[in-house]
Amino acid sequence: MLHVAVLFLNGGCASTALLPMEVFRNTGVLWNLLVGRAPAPRFRVTTASVGGGPAVTDHLVSLTPSCAVEEVERPDIVFVPAGGLPLDTLMRTGYVIDAVIERNAPVIPWLQRWAAQGTKIAGVCSGVALLAGAGLLDGKLAT
Repeated sequence: MLHVAVLFLNGGCASTALLPMEVFRNTGVLWNLLVGRAPAPRFRVTTASVGGGPAVTDHLVSLTPSCAVEEVERPDIVFVPAGGLPLDTLMRTGYVIDAVIERNAPVIPWLQRWAAQGTKIAGVCSGVALLAGAGLLDGKLAT
C-alpha cells in the first residue's frame, strides 16, 4: 500500500485537495465492492498542513488535517493542491502567482526534503507553482 500525503493549504479551492484525497482513499475499495470482490485499498492517505492547524480555503471552508507536515511519515507520493488567493484578494490585486508561493513558502523546504528522498511530488493548479518554487520543475516540462 502506497502512502500519500495530501497537503491542505490556505487559499485556493478545497476541491483540489478533497477530490484527490477521496480518489486515493477509494482506489481499490469501491470498485471491488461493486463487483463482489474483497476491498483492497491501494493508498493510505494522510492529510497535513503547516503547523497542523486548519487550512482556510477562500474564507468559506476550513480543512482540518490529520497532522502537521513536520509529522508526516515518509510518503511515497505528496499531492499539492491549489494554494491560491482568496476571491476578495484576487478581485483587488488580480492573480499574482508569486503571492501564492510567498503565502505557502513554509512547505517549500518540506517538498524539497521529500523529493530528495525519492518521494513522487504531484501538484495541480497553483500548487504547481510551489513545485516550481521548490526547484522541482527545473529543466522539466510542465503543463
